[in-house]
Amino acid sequence: EGTNPAGGCLTILIRMPFLLGVFSAVNSPLSYILRMPADVITKAKEILAPMIGIENASGVRELQIVSHLDELVEKVPGLSEASGKLNFDLFGLDLTQTPQFSKFALIWLIPFLSFAVTMITSLITIRMQKKSGMQQQAGMNSTMLIMPLFSLFIAFTVPGAVGFYWACSSLTSGVLQIVMQKLYNANYINSKEDYLSVQKRRAYERAKLSRQTELSEE
Repeated sequence: EGTNPAGGCLTILIRMPFLLGVFSAVNSPLSYILRMPADVITKAKEILAPMIGIENASGVRELQIVSHLDELVEKVPGLSEASGKLNFDLFGLDLTQTPQFSKFALIWLIPFLSFAVTMITSLITIRMQKKSGMQQQAGMNSTMLIMPLFSLFIAFTVPGAVGFYWACSSLTSGVLQIVMQKLYNANYINSKEDYLSVQKRRAYERAKLSRQTELSEE
């Protein structure tokens, strides 16, 4: 009916459960990726806590264990399994780090990459919908423009790996929307409906002519 179900919040909502899954896996790689025993992780937390100035061992995150893996392997032999298997470096960026507003670092590239990709995708989608004549509620347009800011905020509160996933997910989603828009735009649908209508009319006329021929022969 002239609307695009992929142009609003649906694709974003579909991606959220995957984002939460990636966040859990990245935040707890020893548990979810390597499936290490809980007692090994607990022992590593207890040893690492005083080393990094945390009073309660439960406040130590698994990513912090990964960052201090070389120091802990000798004290917690069970961690040797993780050596060489976990690599969160990307072009010199440590994706285990969480970007901080108060401290500039190269990891800031991830939030701004996420913002840029989401913004470009939203603008292209809105432009293509207007060009094809599809109806889009004002609220939907506002949401699509707010999402880049939302992605920027989220990327500053989670490890860089999660922000990088969000950027890649936004890029993939945007490409799919553009492809779908090209393949199934309003003009294409209307032309296809017109073609089917003509074919039905021709079939009806042929059947009518055939019937008239049969009657005349009788």
